[in-house]
Amino acid sequence: MRGDLTLIRLGGDILFSSGSIHLTERGQIALGLIAETLNKKFPDHFLSVEGHTDNIPISDLLRERYPSNWELSSARASRAIRQLERLGVDPKLMRAVGHGEHQPIAVDDDVESRTRNRRIELLLLPRNRRNISPAEQASQN
Repeated sequence: MRGDLTLIRLGGDILFSSGSIHLTERGQIALGLIAETLNKKFPDHFLSVEGHTDNIPISDLLRERYPSNWELSSARASRAIRQLERLGVDPKLMRAVGHGEHQPIAVDDDVESRTRNRRIELLLLPRNRRNISPAEQASQN
């Protein structure tokens, strides 16, 4: 938590298999715990669900469905939102954002760094607030 924002960072390997938007069992459990907390303690807070990828280009096999990491990261954020909605989180209080590989938290030059960059971030904004500035978002990293 920093200031009035709360950041929940979930590694992509927890939620999704490589190149997939289908939630893993661990991902479903993690989002279930998050939804339970949001519904009980923060029912009127806005949630920005933000997908991130590593810098590895989309494989030929997946390129028709996801032409770039932008589409893959957006699809993963949307999948997480749909799961949260199924678990009772108000869809009017959520947005999905895809960043592709453009906001890494580690240098994308080895397996460990790429794994860190493949992630979903959930930004919980203060009550009745729906926007976050780029400066506020950058300060969360």
